[in-house]
Amino acid sequence: MELSIARTFIRIGLYVSTVLYVLFLGPITEPDTFSHWHLTMLSPPGYPIFLYGFKKVLGAYAFHAIVWVQLFFNIVSIVYFVRFLRRSFSVSNVFIPVLDVILLVALWIPHLTIANKITTEAVSYPLFLWCLYFFVNGILFKKYKQFAGALIVVYILIQMRTQFFFILPVFVLLLVYEAWRSKAYKTIGMYLGLLFLLPLLISLADKSFHYLVSDRFESTSNTGVQILTLPFFVSEAADYKVFETEVQQSHFKQLHAYAVERKMLDDFYEPIYGDTKYHYFHDHYTSLSFGVLSEKGRALLYPDAPKSIDALIANNKLLMKMTIPLLLDNFWEVLELFYYNCIHAFRSVYSLLLALLVFIGGLFFWIKSDSKIAFLGVLFMGLTFCNIILVCMVVHSLYRYMFYHQWMLAVLVVLCMDWALKHQARFTS
Repeated sequence: MELSIARTFIRIGLYVSTVLYVLFLGPITEPDTFSHWHLTMLSPPGYPIFLYGFKKVLGAYAFHAIVWVQLFFNIVSIVYFVRFLRRSFSVSNVFIPVLDVILLVALWIPHLTIANKITTEAVSYPLFLWCLYFFVNGILFKKYKQFAGALIVVYILIQMRTQFFFILPVFVLLLVYEAWRSKAYKTIGMYLGLLFLLPLLISLADKSFHYLVSDRFESTSNTGVQILTLPFFVSEAADYKVFETEVQQSHFKQLHAYAVERKMLDDFYEPIYGDTKYHYFHDHYTSLSFGVLSEKGRALLYPDAPKSIDALIANNKLLMKMTIPLLLDNFWEVLELFYYNCIHAFRSVYSLLLALLVFIGGLFFWIKSDSKIAFLGVLFMGLTFCNIILVCMVVHSLYRYMFYHQWMLAVLVVLCMDWALKHQARFTS
C-alpha cells in the first residue's frame, strides 16, 4: 500500500514538475517558426493551420496560449500511451514511472523542450504516440477498425512534417503480413488501399492549401533544396556536363562557384584522425542548402525579386530536375556520405547493430510464438530504420529529426525487464 502511494506521488511529481518547467521556460521560437506563422510555401499545411486560429484570435499574445495547448496535448498523450502499455503488456506498477520518464524526456532536455517550441515537433510527437496506439491496438488485439484511426493520424502527421512518410512502408509490410496470417484479406485490404491513396490525398491537400493562401496550386517548395544537397556537396565543377539544358548547366556552374568561394564542399574537408567528411557536411548543411541552393538559387533566377513566390517555386523545380543526373554521376560518393550520415544518426555502428539484432530477434519470436513484445520490437525498429534512412537521404541527422524513435529501445528494455522478472518469479515459486 505504501509503495503504491509512493509511486502515485512520484508520477504526480513528474508531471507537475514538467508543467512548471515548461511554463517557466515559456515560448521558444526557431527559424522555422515564422515560416509556419506566415503560411509560406516552405511549410506543409498542418502546423500553419494549427497556428492560424491562435494568430487570428490572440495576435501577438498567441505564443503563450500555443505553449499551454501543446503542453496539455503532450501530457495527455503520454499519460494515455503509458496506460495503454501498462494494460496491453501487464506492466508492473514499479516500471510505470520509468515509462513516464522515458516519454517525458522530449519535454525536458534543453535542445528539444518540444512543448515550448513553436515548431512542428510540439504537435507531431504526441500525434505519433496516438498513431502507434491505434496501430498496435489493431494488430495485437485484432481490433482492425483501429487502423482507421491510425490512417487518419498518419495523414495529419505527414501534413505536419513530410518526414513521417517513413511510417508508410512499415505499416504496409506489417498489414500485408497480418492479412496473410489472419486471413482477413477483405478488411485489411481496404485499409491497405487507403494507405496507398494517402500520398495522392496529401499532395492534393498540400497544393490546395497553397492555392488558397498563395494563389499557387503547387506543392510545398522545399523538396529540391533538400534532395540536391547531398550530391551537390560531393560534386565537382566539371559535373555541369551531366545536365542536358543550358539553364541547368548555368545554374549549377554559378551555384558551385559560389559554394567553392565559401569553402562549403567536400573538397575543402581536411581529414582528421577519427573524423569523416560527414562532420564537414553536417557543419555546412544549413549554409549550403538554404544559403546557396535556396537563397542564391532564387537570386540567380529572379534577381529583381529573389524572395518572391515565383522565385521559390521556379528554383525548387529546377533543383529537383537537377538531382537525379547529379546523384547518378556521384553515386558512390553520395552513398558513402549517406552511410556516415546514418551512423551519425545511430550514434555508432554498435547502436546500428543492436537495432538490427532487436529487429531480427523480434521478427523471429513474433513469427514463432506470436509474442507481443517481439511484435513491438519489429514495429519500433522498423520505424527506426525507415526514419533514419529517409532523413539521411535528404538532410543531416539532427537530433530533432531522430527523437521520434529514440525512446523506443528504452521502452522495449523496460518491457523485457518486466517480462523477465515475472517469469523468474514464476520459476522460483
